[in-house]
Amino acid sequence: MPTIYFGMGFTERRLPLPSEPFLDEHSFDGLSFLAFLEGYYGFLPETERQEFLRIEKFRQLLRDDHERNPNAFYRASFLADPLATAEHVLGMRDELIAAGYPLHQQSSPDCPERISCLHRLENQLLLSEAKPDNGSVWTLGAADRLRRLLAALEAGKHPALWVRVHEPFQLLDPGSKRLLKALHNCGDFVQYMPSPPPPTTQSILGRWQAETLHAWNRDREAGEFPQAAAARPHHSFIERWVDEGQVLPKSWTFEDYPNVDISRYRDSKLPTDDSLIIIKSFRETHIAAFLARLLQVHPDWKPALLMAKKRQTFDLAMRMEGLPSMGVPSTSLARPSLQVLKLIPTFLWEPVNLRKLHEFLKLTVKPLDRRLGYRLASAMSDNPGLFSESWFTASRQFFEEELPRLVAKDKRISAETIEDQYNFWFRRARYPIDGRAPKSEVRKLFVFVVNWVQSRTEEDKDDVLGLQTLSAQAKRAVELIDQMDETELNSLQVDRIVRTVYEAAPAKFQEEQQNSLPAAFHPAAVCGEVPELIWWDFVQEEPDYFFSSWLSNELDYLGENGIELLSPEAKNQRQIWSRTRPLLFTRERMVLCFPQQIAGNEVSAHPLYGELEAIFGEQLDDMTIDLDADVEPAFLDWSSPSFSELGLRPLASPKPFVKIAGPERIRQREQESPTSLERFIYHPHQWVFPYGLLIKASRQPELRLGTRLRGLLAHRFMERIFAEDKPLEDWTKAELNQWIARKEPDILSREGGMLLEYGYEPDRVQFRRQVQRAAWALICSLRDNGWASVQSEIDLEGQIGDLVIKSRADLLAQAEDGSQAILDLKWRGKTRYRNLLRNREEIQLSLYAQLLEQASNGPVFSGYFLLSEAQALARTSHIFSDAELVDPDADPRQVRSEILEKLQHTYAWRKQQMTDGLLEIRCNQTLAELEDAYRDMDYEQMLEMKEANAPFDDYRALIGLVD
Repeated sequence: MPTIYFGMGFTERRLPLPSEPFLDEHSFDGLSFLAFLEGYYGFLPETERQEFLRIEKFRQLLRDDHERNPNAFYRASFLADPLATAEHVLGMRDELIAAGYPLHQQSSPDCPERISCLHRLENQLLLSEAKPDNGSVWTLGAADRLRRLLAALEAGKHPALWVRVHEPFQLLDPGSKRLLKALHNCGDFVQYMPSPPPPTTQSILGRWQAETLHAWNRDREAGEFPQAAAARPHHSFIERWVDEGQVLPKSWTFEDYPNVDISRYRDSKLPTDDSLIIIKSFRETHIAAFLARLLQVHPDWKPALLMAKKRQTFDLAMRMEGLPSMGVPSTSLARPSLQVLKLIPTFLWEPVNLRKLHEFLKLTVKPLDRRLGYRLASAMSDNPGLFSESWFTASRQFFEEELPRLVAKDKRISAETIEDQYNFWFRRARYPIDGRAPKSEVRKLFVFVVNWVQSRTEEDKDDVLGLQTLSAQAKRAVELIDQMDETELNSLQVDRIVRTVYEAAPAKFQEEQQNSLPAAFHPAAVCGEVPELIWWDFVQEEPDYFFSSWLSNELDYLGENGIELLSPEAKNQRQIWSRTRPLLFTRERMVLCFPQQIAGNEVSAHPLYGELEAIFGEQLDDMTIDLDADVEPAFLDWSSPSFSELGLRPLASPKPFVKIAGPERIRQREQESPTSLERFIYHPHQWVFPYGLLIKASRQPELRLGTRLRGLLAHRFMERIFAEDKPLEDWTKAELNQWIARKEPDILSREGGMLLEYGYEPDRVQFRRQVQRAAWALICSLRDNGWASVQSEIDLEGQIGDLVIKSRADLLAQAEDGSQAILDLKWRGKTRYRNLLRNREEIQLSLYAQLLEQASNGPVFSGYFLLSEAQALARTSHIFSDAELVDPDADPRQVRSEILEKLQHTYAWRKQQMTDGLLEIRCNQTLAELEDAYRDMDYEQMLEMKEANAPFDDYRALIGLVD
């Protein structure tokens, strides 16, 4: 006779493990038991989750019903989110069917409105399925399958079963009650599994068990727990069950222990033993390491393990100690391969969600070459948008330079496939996000993912399980789209499709090994006596409360018709019953693991921990091992491992100079830019590492927002304005504002798409007004001061002493008398640039002016223009009469000459240091030593050095600046 262990926690394993491996012994929860019985009656097994098709079919049913009954109870939520509403209403329908309610019949006149609506929907569903030309077939859910099985059980085709039920009958869901009753009527032996025996010793663990049982008896006597009543459904079935000698607890809900004398536990002195051990620590990794070493030191200790949430931490610690793995499976929605599914709808809509697009490009597993994705993600970091100049530069470099080298090196790489992937994702039609996209275009996205998974090469075999799950979910999405009868879908529908088919991918990194600890993954999976038990992660993992989907008048109506649903009170009672199974079945020792943080997140103590505090109070400290306190527990009879404190080894402080071995191997640059030259002068390590030694900073591409993005976009607007073939005097303020508003979508979509997203409209409007104000102020100043023509982004190249300089200036203005002005556009930083002018440190402007003067005959002036303040900063009013003047008494040409002369002296000095193999490290920590080293230098001929650390320094770790 097959033996069936039936319980809500018997999804994978139960404790204790069977003493012998019986071939005809099975552990099932509700769904797995249903599938087991269906096999005997010729019903096809459910090999793949099809719930999403049921939801879509029911959504169409609700849509048609709503058109005929616009005041249906689900109206408001259906208009907001049809699929979510269909899922909830379908759940209500299934709950009634599982409880045995005849929804297929016509509703009675006194039937409540919502139940009457479900009657109407069920009959519409039956009529739809009866039509021969109906293209779709209703997929049976668990409730439909139960109804079908109950009808088939009368044939009695299954072998005689011995069903051992773990849960109290009153706490089972209505469907399980109906199934057990039907099996009993078929002659199967249905038995309630034995209750935990009362505590037998006056240990600390026995005291806790006795207090828990005493509280239950007290609450039951006070009427806290419902008792069986004669009028309740299936009462005669219960009586017949008891009369035939099958085991049922007296209360049908909680055990009754009349022999437990609580006074003998309370009146006696608290024993000192190790029957209850609480291990505390700040992190769960510390507890895992402690327990794993404890098990390794004491090989004869073989406790059972309860792990309510499947996490790899303890199993990994066991394997690191050389102990056999328990084969703990891992289930996570954060697996890289699964992220693709929720990100691909981004490519349908406009404006593009740049955060999701950037996340897609950074994925290690995606239907796009990873090297190309990284290049594009890096391009988006500086210019967050699609098809900016940096985007096209990155793609061109990859396809024209890098890809041919990759193909030549590895014949498995297909250039055509990579180009097809790029074209599919980025050269496609996009639709307004508040509009609709053709269903065929949505379908293509998921079909592409399915085909991509099928064509994966062996280089990605490490995540085969994740890819298979991704392919299965993408196929479900295709099936769901095919089931939908709409021709166009909006963004909410597409997102809901993904959420409907999206589920975690299970993975087992190590199979269960011989002699590993017996483990279970649900508190209710402890269904028999275990000598010792480790309760891993003794923290709050379960919901605190439940809400009923049914109104009181609906419950009254169902009760009058013999239908009893599982109430929120019963669900809470079942939860309380479940969490106490490990406690009551443990006989000798229980170890509770209580971390304050799990995976970096704060956690709350398990609800039973409050009972411990109430029972033992301050004595609880005497049975607690605090790993962070590093105190040897006095109540343990066997040695326990301890943590050894590793001394901190601080990094060496920055040294003022680093000796370069082989300075001749430092690469020399043929030309410098103002930016690289300033690095070489002020913080030479920022020049030597990237240019001389080719040590490039490696960082994860991140979208750069804020001031830098606004400055870049403002530059682009100014560049476009002055690229227009239109004289300055022809611009009017209204025309300029209209032009900026007209060009805004194109510029922002290419380089500042964040401002086009939902919720950024206030920022976008503010930014547009700032640009309009700055552009009009700049045009007026140029026009009023006699500058006849303006050019933007001017390439400048020339030589100053031994320095070959190549750069690009923002704006070049020319007057009819031949004079010229260089303007460096800055978004903000008035104080900083004012100080540069005041201290005569404007190296960039001086280089611009000198290079331009070498190529022309007229005088050249220079200055800054702050866009956010629509204000110019300069030494002289020759540029703008309304500019803010800094150090106006100085001769600009003389100041420029002094700056460039000092620049050349300083540059030659730095070059000599490099030749001598000496690299200066300038930062706050080395400042005093550097001043001592340069005590005899002639500072008059040199640029004044900076005292602060280098801004945006990627090489802080290399120079010892990381604490």
